[in-house]
Amino acid sequence: SSAGVIINDGGHANCDFKVESENEDEAIFLNSDTNTLYINKGNSSFATHIHSTNAVAISVGANGPIFNDDGNSENDFRIESDNNTHMFYVNSGTDRISMGTAGASPSSTLHVEAADTTATVHIAHFECTESAVETADVLVRMDFSADADVDGARAISFHDSGGEIGSVTLDGNATAFNTSSDYRLKTD
Repeated sequence: SSAGVIINDGGHANCDFKVESENEDEAIFLNSDTNTLYINKGNSSFATHIHSTNAVAISVGANGPIFNDDGNSENDFRIESDNNTHMFYVNSGTDRISMGTAGASPSSTLHVEAADTTATVHIAHFECTESAVETADVLVRMDFSADADVDGARAISFHDSGGEIGSVTLDGNATAFNTSSDYRLKTD
């Protein structure tokens, strides 16, 4: 039989497995009683690297976990939820992030999308729970930080399935709120 190396073949609760390093006596520790696998159980100065077929995928060291530290364009990062395989996704090759139902091909640096047709959908919720909001408090800030005269740029563009239906544009020191014609805007 070519079963390889089997440790604790009988599954005994008092037969732990331990690998030591020079500075860590439990570099790898399998507690068979609690069915728990520890890596660097003693919290020593010990680096852990998990490789994929595209070099190091995850590194864990003194500064915490780093995903794709080598910057490989094939080492994407994905978090699944109960109903979405790409609830949070970093596409390493395009330097883009998607959240929600945007999937593996985000169309901008940050692409957030929801595709719920059964209920009211809130794609983003920003809330300040400060009891005394002051002049200097800002809930959302958008910057064109390298241009002193933004010259007609769209800060916000509103769309439906037929295309753009409104926008907030900037021009120098002015802000314009542009919308389709609505009789309520023409009264008083």
